[in-house]
Amino acid sequence: MANHCYNSIIIKGNLEQLKELYKLLIKEEDYLNFKHILNQEILDVNKMVGTNWFAPDVEFQEGSITLSGRSAWSPPIPLFENLTKRFSSLSVNMKFEEFGLGIGGEVEINGERTKELFVGSYWGYKAYKNYLKFVEYAKNEVAYYIDDWLVSTKV
Repeated sequence: MANHCYNSIIIKGNLEQLKELYKLLIKEEDYLNFKHILNQEILDVNKMVGTNWFAPDVEFQEGSITLSGRSAWSPPIPLFENLTKRFSSLSVNMKFEEFGLGIGGEVEINGERTKELFVGSYWGYKAYKNYLKFVEYAKNEVAYYIDDWLVSTKV
């Protein structure tokens, strides 16, 4: 059983290319058919897509497509690297968190490159997203362990 990586993805670009991609993304119900979306046979799914499955909710709004959902083990970064090569006007902002493996990050992808805004530990990513909220959460966690006698305050 795979760990679940939560992904939040926003795709922007040329309206015609967005519409074409949206049709590919919603062709199957409840999951993405990678072979269909990439328009090719896939021998090594992890290499071409970055994950074995990705089951997002897909929403089309004027000027963007939003995907949010879970994938197996890791974010589908290679999938969107391949798609932005095929749909050259598109740019992708992807945020991901996987608590079990302790990873998190935010990347921007276009046909030219993948820019890592932050890729690192899960807790490092939480601090990157909202440092004050992270500090408050950490403070509450420490208080919980002290209050429940799981950690001693005595040296």
